[in-house]
Amino acid sequence: ASSAAPSASSSAAPSERLSGDGADEAFATPPTSPEMAPAAAEARRGWAAIVMKGPSEPRSPGPRSPGGAIAEESPAAAADPKECAARLEAAGRLLEAVQRLCLVPRPTFRDALFFPHASALERLLALLRRAKFTIDVCVYCVTEERLVAALREKAAAGVAVRIVSDEDQAFNKGAAIFKTAAFAYTVVDEPLHEGANGRKAEGEREKRMHHKFCVVDHRILATGSFNWTGAASSRNCENILVSSEPKLVSARSSATDEWSARC
Repeated sequence: ASSAAPSASSSAAPSERLSGDGADEAFATPPTSPEMAPAAAEARRGWAAIVMKGPSEPRSPGPRSPGGAIAEESPAAAADPKECAARLEAAGRLLEAVQRLCLVPRPTFRDALFFPHASALERLLALLRRAKFTIDVCVYCVTEERLVAALREKAAAGVAVRIVSDEDQAFNKGAAIFKTAAFAYTVVDEPLHEGANGRKAEGEREKRMHHKFCVVDHRILATGSFNWTGAASSRNCENILVSSEPKLVSARSSATDEWSARC
């Protein structure tokens, strides 16, 4: 129950007025992201439906208890089954909206790496070193020894390391992918073909494993244009976006599983 007559902002519709101590602060504040706007709007509507008699007529407050809540309401309103049912339904919608608004997982780790800046590689190495359980790497080309050394170090510490790379790139000069087979589950992927028995069809272009991402502990995703090469880290203009957003991490983890399973 509410402790005060409804208050309305100049821009709010009557059906969206808020009432009660702290109500305006709780639900009038804009959400932190566009995705949360529908939940915030539903919360405002639910609150309004509970504390209002109808779409525009405010409910007269009853006697106030020491805590500020309405101690009782009119017998007619309390005895009306339809109004009681409507308020219960509105309360349920309000609870669901608040749960969506307040209990949505938020990314706890975010970064943007731009190469060839000196700190970018160090931040990527720091991300790998924070792994406690798993590192899944799906990268077109691997030659950067410092990244390989970081993977080797984590594998020695008991972290499960899984690597998928391209077949042609694995045989290039300076490629380090076969070195990783000594400490990690390593897959060298052959190109996909559309012909019979997986063979190359006439005029067909090969479909390469051209991903460039890794997932740490099934929780943090690092993805972008960056190949794990010395040229990419020291000369090329490359980028990596790092995020613990659950939807992004889940999508990339599934992609790693798909490539590993078919290779």
